[in-house]
Amino acid sequence: MKDYENSQLKSNTTGSAVTLILAFLVVHGLLFGFDLANSSSLLSGDRSASRNATIAYVFNVEQLGDNNSELKNGQPMGADADFSDRMLGSGHAGDYFIQGSILALSNHHILILLQLALALLSTLCFFALLKHLGLSAFTATVSTLFYIVLPGSLLPPHQLSTEAVCIPSIVIACYLLVISSERKDMCLAFMAGLLALSLAIFVRPQLILFPFLLLFIYCLFSAKKLNAILLTVLPLSLLFSAAWMFVVVSNDGHFSFGGDDRSIGRSFHDTTEQMAMAGEFEFDSNAYESRKMPFDDFAQIVADHTYYYFRQRTLSMINFIVNTGAYSLAVRHLDYFNKNEEAHYWQRLRASSGIYESVIEIVNRGPGFTALIIGSTLAWCMVVVLSIVGLSAFIKDKNVKKFAKVLLLSLAAYQVTIVLLLSVGGRWQHRSVVDFIIVILAIYGLKSLQQHLITKNARAVAAQKIGTQIGSLGNH
Repeated sequence: MKDYENSQLKSNTTGSAVTLILAFLVVHGLLFGFDLANSSSLLSGDRSASRNATIAYVFNVEQLGDNNSELKNGQPMGADADFSDRMLGSGHAGDYFIQGSILALSNHHILILLQLALALLSTLCFFALLKHLGLSAFTATVSTLFYIVLPGSLLPPHQLSTEAVCIPSIVIACYLLVISSERKDMCLAFMAGLLALSLAIFVRPQLILFPFLLLFIYCLFSAKKLNAILLTVLPLSLLFSAAWMFVVVSNDGHFSFGGDDRSIGRSFHDTTEQMAMAGEFEFDSNAYESRKMPFDDFAQIVADHTYYYFRQRTLSMINFIVNTGAYSLAVRHLDYFNKNEEAHYWQRLRASSGIYESVIEIVNRGPGFTALIIGSTLAWCMVVVLSIVGLSAFIKDKNVKKFAKVLLLSLAAYQVTIVLLLSVGGRWQHRSVVDFIIVILAIYGLKSLQQHLITKNARAVAAQKIGTQIGSLGNH
């Protein structure tokens, strides 16, 4: 009997995996068809155009698309310089090196296909993670199908963006770390998980402090193996980033990721610029070289204009939480509604005029645009509410090991904290890194509501029976 149940379970899991693969191929196949007809769609991602220019310069190849971007450092395309010099002069290698290497050796269609392969692997890992957490094959399948069509899962594989590498790497890393934490014979899975995390950190340095939090988590759950953890967690999870920083230090003596314009100082500068839009105080955006503001100057401005700082932070977090990415998918990538507007148009409108005026602008765009943005936002808000409801149930679920709970919730908390402190506009792409965790919590929220309704109905039926019995006694 037990063998039959195990056979049936494997059959259900295999069937679900096949369903997910087919769904993935259909959805992304349609988008890939669009990519074949529109070569510039690869550049619809955040900073894709500038990344395209950097790749063209470093690898000495032609830029993709029709509208070529200028390098911000002013270095000419195809300059007579060594490859290493061009790399060292082009900022953090994680931002462009992986995708640039593929483009240099093949073409942008191969790049998209490889990114899709990575995304498919992460999708299957997400499904396996849901199963590992104790969810049924049906629930895991439906939840994964929903995750597949989220803009944060749908768009990045078709763009020249760091999210195309970071998001699937994070999902794969979490799955491997969770399963390896529960079995002593899964050393390779543990190491592969750390390397996947290292890859995510290499392309998105905002995650670079997470390995220290991860080390703390392992110390909590593996006190007896503390020495082994110290020898593996940090070196492996920081491997690619440390290797690049060693190259930079060896070249110019500075312990950094290189001359990248996306520094904390740049975040300080752009945050101040958005505060000034609403606060109507004077701020010369050209007063700082490369738009990098020292912390002392930023702290002084925050002290002088505290209200507008918290206003800007609040608006960023609202956008971080509720922005679905539907605009980026439909307008910027698929080019619906014929809107060729500046990349940060909505961010600047939100900063200067607030949420209300942004909603009015959406409504003024017409019923189709309004239905897309408002409808997708309301639907996603329901998912977010369900995830909040499900947080308690997830924590209390005895079928989920403590390590898995702490790992997933710590990653979500870390990402929210980084965005709250450093992100200028609270972009939805930043949240997409932890969308899979939000979906997991939303499942538990839905199960909690379902259980609540069942309990409520059971009580109502019991009360009705008691009332009927009391009534029958009275008749006698």
